[in-house]
Amino acid sequence: MKIVIFINAAHQHKYVDIVRAATSDISQIKVEYVDVSASGAGISMFIANKRSMFIANKRWTSKLLFAPIYLLRLFIPNHVLVKFTAYYHVFRRKYRPLILKLRLKYTATLRRLRSNSYRFITGPYRRFTSSASYLWFSFGVRKYISERVSLHYINSQVFSKDPDLLVFLEDNAEGLTGLASYQARKRNIPYVILPDYIPNPAEPAQHYSNTLYHLADTISGRLVKYVAPRWVFKFDGKNLLRLPPQVVFNQWLRGQTSIQPWILNAGFAEIILLESKRSLRHYEKLGFLPQKLKIIGGAVEDTLYQVRQDYSSKREDLEKKYNLDPKKPLIICGFPPDQYSASTDNFEFPTYKEMCNNWFGILRKVSQKANVIVVRHPRLDAEIIRPFARGKFEIADENLETILPLADLYVASISTTIRWALALGIPVINYDSYRYDYGDFNSAKGIREVDDIANFEAIINNTLGSTELTRLKGIARDDCENWGNIDGNFSVRLREMLIATEASFNGNTTPTHQLDYDLQKNYEI
Repeated sequence: MKIVIFINAAHQHKYVDIVRAATSDISQIKVEYVDVSASGAGISMFIANKRSMFIANKRWTSKLLFAPIYLLRLFIPNHVLVKFTAYYHVFRRKYRPLILKLRLKYTATLRRLRSNSYRFITGPYRRFTSSASYLWFSFGVRKYISERVSLHYINSQVFSKDPDLLVFLEDNAEGLTGLASYQARKRNIPYVILPDYIPNPAEPAQHYSNTLYHLADTISGRLVKYVAPRWVFKFDGKNLLRLPPQVVFNQWLRGQTSIQPWILNAGFAEIILLESKRSLRHYEKLGFLPQKLKIIGGAVEDTLYQVRQDYSSKREDLEKKYNLDPKKPLIICGFPPDQYSASTDNFEFPTYKEMCNNWFGILRKVSQKANVIVVRHPRLDAEIIRPFARGKFEIADENLETILPLADLYVASISTTIRWALALGIPVINYDSYRYDYGDFNSAKGIREVDDIANFEAIINNTLGSTELTRLKGIARDDCENWGNIDGNFSVRLREMLIATEASFNGNTTPTHQLDYDLQKNYEI
């Protein structure tokens, strides 16, 4: 039996070790993985190889549209454009600083022309370019070529391994995971989902709420709404498309079925392996069929269990390493990544730098009452936030799961790691400075949620009062069984489910939802 794990982000490599550890006792099981994340090069290296790209897309018209210079270099090497391109690359390398300065001046000039003062000049030009751009995108040429390349990559990297079972960490309507799960279904290969993210329709809706190609009030958007209404979701007064119309059309041409595109992990998985009772209720609320859901605990819970079992010595080691005061409570802060590449309309702070200044300003104040250790998000470079610490507290080099059980209080921002703390019975302060308001942990009893800096300071100071932290710990412990199953037996349950799923698969895939399920009617954000 060969199991292949599909990795879509850098931090997901730990799941390979977890699955390998769970199946290490059985010699007949072989575990491999495919890393399509940016850190693993993955598809980026594949795309860099132009010959592979053209093999993936056999239509000459698409090749001409995509890279005419390459074709000229291939068949007419002495063409003037080929020579010009070579000279251009030499010039670019030689005068890189000059080009960079010119580019900065060009973008600054464009920004000034686009301001209200010059609208009468740039208005007609912008209308023309937007119309031309729309015509280009409306045919879906770029997306079509991109998805053809991605399909060829997935087939060559994933299914060339001849897997008996696939493990996905998400099944998303957009991106490579959706393509890979579609190809698995075409080949009658079963797959399970070991969720790395919490499905919440508000998350993509928030992200795309101000994106032109995701608005359903255009002509093509209305057509999608009429033909396939499941692709449309009303959020914050706007009718939004989960994907642009041309991408929906491309999926339809391929025969790729997204039964509930707004719901992460909806599809044709054999089983979805959940962390807790609360996760089960959440998935059922989103319309998942009960027979598709199974609680086995979270993937990092065996690590959390081992650390907690040796609490005293590991806490002492941590205090020595970071020179902490053993008389003070320990606050561990899971610091959020930079999200300022998306729409920032609702964000509390205008820049990530200002957000860091305010977060660390509060942590600096409370460091007089408590020990503070900051753990960065896996996508966040430690050197970005290290200057804000200024020696008052430490930026930890440990993974969060190896020290979280030692904390007295966990501070984070809309992170899935909040569930780990709740499962351990550790009180949490969820400071939603991005103001996404996902509500994933609203029902938790051991959590305090805020979305502005003043309330964050007030709540953290109140929590560190004489008896409040002790009281919150008791409440969190009473509620912990709803958020996880930290008993050290996750690996056993995972191994049993993987073996049982592969053995029971009869070649017929079934959806995770009833086909007539209506998200808009049944789920309230």
